[in-house]
Amino acid sequence: MDVTYMKAVRLIQPGGLLKLETIPKPTVQSPYDVIVKVSNCGVCGSDLHFVAGNQESSAVTVTLGHEFSGIVHETGSDVINVKVGDRVGVNPNGGCKRCDFCLRGRENMCDTGGCRSSVGVFRDGGFAEYSRIPCDYVFCLADETPLEVGVLCEPLSCIMRGADHFGAIQDDARILVQGCGITGLLFITLFHHRGFRNISACEVSATRRKVVEDLDLGIKVYTPDELLAEYPEKESAIRGFDIVADCTGAPRAIEAGYKILRRAGKMCIFGVCPPDATINIKPVDFMTKELSLLGCNINNYTYPKAVACAHNMGDKYLSFEKLGVKRFKLEDFQDAFDELKAGTIAKAVFSISQ
Repeated sequence: MDVTYMKAVRLIQPGGLLKLETIPKPTVQSPYDVIVKVSNCGVCGSDLHFVAGNQESSAVTVTLGHEFSGIVHETGSDVINVKVGDRVGVNPNGGCKRCDFCLRGRENMCDTGGCRSSVGVFRDGGFAEYSRIPCDYVFCLADETPLEVGVLCEPLSCIMRGADHFGAIQDDARILVQGCGITGLLFITLFHHRGFRNISACEVSATRRKVVEDLDLGIKVYTPDELLAEYPEKESAIRGFDIVADCTGAPRAIEAGYKILRRAGKMCIFGVCPPDATINIKPVDFMTKELSLLGCNINNYTYPKAVACAHNMGDKYLSFEKLGVKRFKLEDFQDAFDELKAGTIAKAVFSISQ
């Protein structure tokens, strides 16, 4: 059999070296396989952690990239949900369908699947010209959704999971988003898209604060010091926030957000914290103020919802230019990682094919 080759950015293990390699193009191995010709793939903040070795990923060499879109190039004989030529986004997460968590509708907590087997983390992903994906991970994009915007469906699906944790939110709720990288920006735009208007944001970086201001959505943007001056802890029980979404993963920011929750307030920790990080909170507050502290781990049946939501949000909210997203060629992967790490851009996206 003739073997054809492709370019891929691989995390070389052991050692954690990121390298552009020429490897065999994937082929259909199962009746349920889909070969996707990758058009675009986003670089997630977690990809930085995988390379640094402070977040678990494959123990063997793997092609990274879990936020990607493309064109269906080939399908297995039993695939019925997509066909060759379809424009698709890829959900990198799925469960075993057999463990207790999967049977309870919590695939993200699967014993062997979920974040423990994600495409682009533990299995070859989208930092490549082609990728082989199980058909139930592949979803058609709306005709009006640009392929490159399809890369935002995965992070948006995780954001929607976090937002759903809050349950029903009053229309006049006071909402705070901490951290204005791409996840914070997607929280802001999703809340605004859903009709909320009393939204504030807190961000250390002046560059990122300007991105929020340039969204022109009427968001109040604070530095951490300005936020604490505006909302002193002693007044927070009444004047604080109903909803806090933390996208920093920084213990000090989480503690600060917790302190300015008003009575019956809810906080979701969305950002990735260091594994050994701890926070100081007062248990009595949970009883006297009826506070809620929530967590969010990847997505859980929210990817198809995110595909529909991305279509509805459109260019008003998901324009790369407005969100501070920068495009890179695959061979310029090191520049993409360096700029993302430096915080000079909100997100890097590889433009791989059209």
